[in-house]
Order: sequence, then C-alpha cells, then structure tokens
Amino acid sequence: MPPEKFYDDMDGTLKQQMDNVYKLYWIGIGKPDFLYDANKEYRAKLNSMGMKYAYTETNGGHIWRNWRIYLSEFVPLLFK
Repeated sequence: MPPEKFYDDMDGTLKQQMDNVYKLYWIGIGKPDFLYDANKEYRAKLNSMGMKYAYTETNGGHIWRNWRIYLSEFVPLLFK
C-alpha cells in the first residue's frame, strides 16, 4: 500500500490490520527523537481503537545505537 493511502484513511487501515488478526505490533522510540510527539499521538490513536501493541522507549534519539537495541528486542519476537 502506498504511504499516502495509509494516511488518507489511517483509521480504516488500522481497523483492517485488527480485522486481519495481526500477531505483533511493535513500536520503539527514543525520548529525544524528533518523531516522539507524533509517536505519542499515534499511540493515543491505537489506544482509542483498542489496538494492542508492544512499546519500548529509550533515552537516545533517532540514532543507530537505538536501532541496535530495538533489533535485539524485536527480532526474537518474530520467532515466537
């Protein structure tokens, strides 16, 4: 799906994901990340829809060190 379609109907797209019974929805972000506020709004949207997700918050920003932390946490979940 092209990204613009997702944003045109975010509620519909998320509902479709819920209807498809996803197994894992994982979000990771650093507190000083420039996307932190948008991420906070996105999580509020997920919460209002009753969408379950795993969430990790770290102290670093939008940096490779965080990606390494996130990968070490996220990848094993793919094989559960």
